[in-house]
Amino acid sequence: MNRSRREFMATVAAGLVLPPKSSWASPPVDLFALDGPQLLAALRSGDVSVESYAQSALGRLHDCKDLNIVTWQSDDAVLAAARAVDRRRGRGERLRPLAGAPILIKDNINTVGFATTAGTERLGIYRPTLDATVVSRLRGQGALVLAKTNMHELACGATSSNAFFGPVRNPYSTQRISGGSSGGTAAGLAARASVFGLGSDSAGSARIPAAFCGVVGFRPSFGPSHRRYPSDGIVPLARDLDTCGPMGRTVADVVLIDEAITGRASRGVASLRGVRLGISRADRWTALDPEVARVGAGALKQLEAAGVQLVEVDFQPLHRQAEEIWWTLLLAGMQNDIADFLAHQVPGLTLSALIAGVRSGDVREVFEKNMSPPVKPELLAAARDNRRRLQGRYGELFQQHRLDAVIFPTVPVLAPPIRSNGDRLDDTVLLAGEAAPAGLVSIRHTLTACALGAPALSIPAGLSAEGLPVGIEIDGVPGSDEKILGLGRHIERVWGTLPAPAGCRSLPGAS
Repeated sequence: MNRSRREFMATVAAGLVLPPKSSWASPPVDLFALDGPQLLAALRSGDVSVESYAQSALGRLHDCKDLNIVTWQSDDAVLAAARAVDRRRGRGERLRPLAGAPILIKDNINTVGFATTAGTERLGIYRPTLDATVVSRLRGQGALVLAKTNMHELACGATSSNAFFGPVRNPYSTQRISGGSSGGTAAGLAARASVFGLGSDSAGSARIPAAFCGVVGFRPSFGPSHRRYPSDGIVPLARDLDTCGPMGRTVADVVLIDEAITGRASRGVASLRGVRLGISRADRWTALDPEVARVGAGALKQLEAAGVQLVEVDFQPLHRQAEEIWWTLLLAGMQNDIADFLAHQVPGLTLSALIAGVRSGDVREVFEKNMSPPVKPELLAAARDNRRRLQGRYGELFQQHRLDAVIFPTVPVLAPPIRSNGDRLDDTVLLAGEAAPAGLVSIRHTLTACALGAPALSIPAGLSAEGLPVGIEIDGVPGSDEKILGLGRHIERVWGTLPAPAGCRSLPGAS
């Protein structure tokens, strides 16, 4: 029997009571202006108690509830864990690197104590008994799980207009999408509920919402030759493509998450002077929204002034091959990987039953239209072989042109309005004066890194004339994650960080 969203939420949320709003004490420090390193220093020194910060973060989520950021949270558990850190610090114990740092976790990543629904009603029964390894490593470094975040249903879309939990609204313009599929994490970061977040990325799902919400999203190297993070504990879309992706308000925040997961200190570049960034103008810098083009052009000029050399390189043939490989890997994963996950983790729930319960029209259409004909094993094997060969060609282009990274707008358009009747597969956006498929436009630039298994970082470059964020992405060759993160930190210093959304600035303590 189908239950209403209200009934469902009431059942699973029993006992998770939000304290009265009057109890959210305003801290003496403007916590919402701190980045990750500053926050951790304040918590470690005792200038700010972990409990006061946790209260402020939970209060911010409460104040921003209309953004539909959260699917699950346990305020009592967060505050109890925060008090435990404060007690350890009070006893003079050595604190772990992320001690007391609340983190937002996307709802397709296993976190003990919460359901892992991947944004769909019928997975509300799935209560994992183990954290995903990335989550266990973050907890092992002292991080607190602040909340599970809303997302595009089954991670199969780029808007996060979830028909069950409600559409995630963009803090910079609440009538616009947050992007997907990690929209709740991105919106929570932009709304200043936390500085640390974790999404996932199969086609751009960490980077697209980061670009639309004015935060930072990172896809690590992931593939047969380089795999930076463990990939267990994610409700799959396609295991050849799925990886967790750190997200933060700044690149420094993302670096802290990366170091906690990998156990390796990042090594960057000394400066931007002499750095060579490849530009494929014909297919990455044309057919853009005019404001994306304007902000992007200004961002490039700033980098050139800082000593960056822009190198024209034609990546079009490689991009076309990457797209073909990506589609094969995606379809094979949709047909096989989710069914395998259900058989092992949620016995009794079949793929057909899961699809039948999907509320979002676009997601249901995608699955219904792509369950047959099956991707033949030999076709999947060929796609994997072609992926390895294409990685080699990609590396050759980098060597030939002595590139450190390639650069382009993360998404060709600004965040579109939320569709009041929900998303459909045939939705369009206006691009270069013509209607273009909305979903394909969103992933047009981001899917290449997924097919190649390459590291990719989206950084806010500025605001449009109407105050909407624009993200610019830099990609490297597989295995160059630390170099890309290092470049990102220097680039962010050149571009600066974005102001908080106007709605958030009106809340207590915001800047």
